[in-house]
Amino acid sequence: MAQEQPVKKNRYCWVIFIIACLAGLCGVGLISNTYGMFMGPIADDLGVAKSSVSLLMTIASWSTVAFYFLGGKAFAKWGVRRVATIAGFILAVGLLLYSFSSQLWHFYLVAVLCGGTSAFAALNVVPILINNWFVKHRALVMGIAMMMTGIGGAIYNPLFANIITNYGWRMGYRVAAIIALLFPIVGGIFMRTKPSEIGLQPYGMEDSEEMKALKGQVDIKEFPGIPKKYAYKSAALWLAFITIMFTGFSSGFNQHWVNCGVTYGYTLVEASFLATAALISAAIFKVIGGFLNDSKLGPRNTHIVFCLAGIVSMIMLMVHHNGANHSLMMIAVCSVIYGMNLSLMTMQGPVIIRNIFGMRDYGVIYPIVNMGMSIGTGLTYSLNAVLLESVGSYMGSYVFNSVVIAVSLIMCIATFAAGKKAKEKYWREVGEAL
Repeated sequence: MAQEQPVKKNRYCWVIFIIACLAGLCGVGLISNTYGMFMGPIADDLGVAKSSVSLLMTIASWSTVAFYFLGGKAFAKWGVRRVATIAGFILAVGLLLYSFSSQLWHFYLVAVLCGGTSAFAALNVVPILINNWFVKHRALVMGIAMMMTGIGGAIYNPLFANIITNYGWRMGYRVAAIIALLFPIVGGIFMRTKPSEIGLQPYGMEDSEEMKALKGQVDIKEFPGIPKKYAYKSAALWLAFITIMFTGFSSGFNQHWVNCGVTYGYTLVEASFLATAALISAAIFKVIGGFLNDSKLGPRNTHIVFCLAGIVSMIMLMVHHNGANHSLMMIAVCSVIYGMNLSLMTMQGPVIIRNIFGMRDYGVIYPIVNMGMSIGTGLTYSLNAVLLESVGSYMGSYVFNSVVIAVSLIMCIATFAAGKKAKEKYWREVGEAL
């Protein structure tokens, strides 16, 4: 009787983890978390309203939505490494083109380019790589990788505030273009889509208790789960879409922290502290959230707790706004609490889809839900600017964000209730287990 070959220990997963961190640091963290820093200086330079400049954020986000489906298909056909590397280089070119723009339509056109390539170079790459390479502590590792988007924003906001103040916003975009090159260069050399490409299994697969329990009972595939044809018919998928969309609605305010501080009389450099505080908080809570998602608290209750924190932060801002004195430190405290809710934006979508539908068709199912995030963030970028100009302060935004966070909380509860029914209905038909 032939002896069973020992399974190679997967250490290359940590190389993939570093690449995923770079995708967040040089992709989402660089693009999505710095738009607000450039909004005011560009508007002043062009002599236009801030709401007109904020529209480029909406265009970029909705361009991402338009390419999400193509992103999933492109990854499946040509592989994550090839597609993400090419898109990463194009994204860097887009940032460089921003620095040469002199008319609003120039910015809008480049926003389409940057938004479209983000679907291939950043937003889909991290969850696909982490879910493919990790079984053990998957949510925690995902949280750490996603944390880099917040860390990136926390680093870039004061960095670009100083560059813009001393050298202008055009130089800021040129520096951003150089930073953006780091991901496609490293990823192009070292990235692998699946462990099987180099003869490995996902990290922790053999040690997973559920895999041990299922071994010998069912045919365990490398990536089991509910097939896409069943997922498309499930209410859980579309409720998850709504949940993440409303999370996106609330997260869009993150781009307005700097301008919020400016409206209270603080300088651009001083106000950049607010965005940094929110992003550092979000980064920390992505790690905490990853741990909580893996714990008995689970994804649903983690989402609820973090949403409640977001509502509290908005209520505190309302109270502070109506007070006699406007303290930068007090606003910063609110931004830190808000960071808990902000951490949900890129963290919970992958976890919810993995928890309910598994990994079988994850690369196709997840982009659908992530479209909700881009729709939400894209709309709210401009909506917050319009509310500011119509109300004369950010009070309208505080109320709006309180409402949409509450809706996200309610929709999350409904999503997991529907997900439980979907599992009960399709599990035996699929013949696999997550």
